[in-house]
Amino acid sequence: MAGHSKWKQIKHKKEISDAKRSATFSKLSKLIAIAARGNQDPATNIHLQGIIERARAANMPKDNIERAISKAKDKEAQLLKEIVVHATGPRGSAFMIYSITDNSNRTIQELKKIFTKYDVKMVADGSLDWMFHELSFTICITPDAFEASPLFEEVLDAGVTDIEQDINHQTILYHPAQQTHTLKDLLESRGVPVIRQETQTIAQNPLSVHDSKDLGKMMTLIEELEDLTDVNDVITNLQNST
Repeated sequence: MAGHSKWKQIKHKKEISDAKRSATFSKLSKLIAIAARGNQDPATNIHLQGIIERARAANMPKDNIERAISKAKDKEAQLLKEIVVHATGPRGSAFMIYSITDNSNRTIQELKKIFTKYDVKMVADGSLDWMFHELSFTICITPDAFEASPLFEEVLDAGVTDIEQDINHQTILYHPAQQTHTLKDLLESRGVPVIRQETQTIAQNPLSVHDSKDLGKMMTLIEELEDLTDVNDVITNLQNST
């Protein structure tokens, strides 16, 4: 169905070293605690369920996930808040940095120190929203001759707007975020294994940087940002950033 591949824009998870695994789990724990505020039941809290799926994809132990959920009512967790910093850099590059912090001023100052090294400047909140959009997808293993099967029509009726296959011959179904649970229930009821479900923010018009030196510098910038304790995710319009 797909004329232009969305899969190339998806931020794919990289293998992480043992040294970074603990930091990754800590960041995921904060995300889970925030998502669990007010409703600790993943079955009825769609946002929490999505974060838990991310944690599982990162091989976060079940006990860690459950502890993070139980800490949602702790005073320390109540002080946490999510902030998004927008920034622009060389050659039309744009960045949205998602952080979880108990001290916004500290986090912003840490970001600014890195920005200065790479000629990146903060811009007004929300000013880059038009450059990005959310994309929800489900990865599953469909049967042979899927497009000729009744299931194909069923997933379209369930809200799927586009379909692709990745290099591992897994099927990627694109759909509105609100159809995530409905689609999962449908696939599992038909015996189709669901590998992963997620919503990501991606660029409307990805930016290609052909100069290897410039691209390398920007990749180093992203790595430094992601290594900050408070930073949870870095979204960019760079085509080759994943």
